Amino acid sequence: MKKWPNSKSLMPANSILDSGSIPFQTEGRLLQELGLRLVASPEVALLELIKNAYDADSASCEVSLADKDSTVIIKDVGHGMTIHDFRSKWMRIATSSKINQQFSPKYKRRLTGAKGIGRFAVRYLGDHLTIDSVAYDDQRGCTTRLTAKFDWLELDDAQNIEDAKVKYELVRVDDATPTGTTLVVKKLKSTTEFTKNQVSGQICCASCRRSVDWSAANFPTLWLVQKMILDFR
Repeated sequence: MKKWPNSKSLMPANSILDSGSIPFQTEGRLLQELGLRLVASPEVALLELIKNAYDADSASCEVSLADKDSTVIIKDVGHGMTIHDFRSKWMRIATSSKINQQFSPKYKRRLTGAKGIGRFAVRYLGDHLTIDSVAYDDQRGCTTRLTAKFDWLELDDAQNIEDAKVKYELVRVDDATPTGTTLVVKKLKSTTEFTKNQVSGQICCASCRRSVDWSAANFPTLWLVQKMILDFR
């Protein structure tokens, strides 16, 4: 039987076989890699979460231990997160929100958080996170409570970052409900010895309107036994 040549063999050299555009792809474990690369130590991770409270115009930030020191809780009384904030800022990697907005809305504090490190700081500290945030939502015209749960180990297993989905619930609450955000980090990756070390940064007063010097030079040493409260006022 006569064999016909493969059609591809008849194509001249330099013929275009395919063209188009291909987007970058990444697996869910990118979140883990970013946490390890962007956050140098547990102390830095904790400091980034304290900075987020400051940026949220909170008057204070409370850091406490629970569950026999296997859980760390970071609580503020700032403006909280709406569902829009959660989608466009917390759940968006490398968001430019703090580049475009340099000062906080209420106290006009110079924003201190950088590179969206806060969520990766949480990833660095522990394997499970629960967010509970109360905020007034201008778009809905009411106060809402957002609850979201992160299982970082499960998210790491996602074959594509778009498949790394986080379940949330949004409910309307009474407008008298105090705003603020609470982060509950469970299954800590390291012992809580890091909470007994010096936390870098300096908190200035003057009605919350002065900027904060976050260098370690002049900052008073803070020791966390079961609870530490930072007063930004």
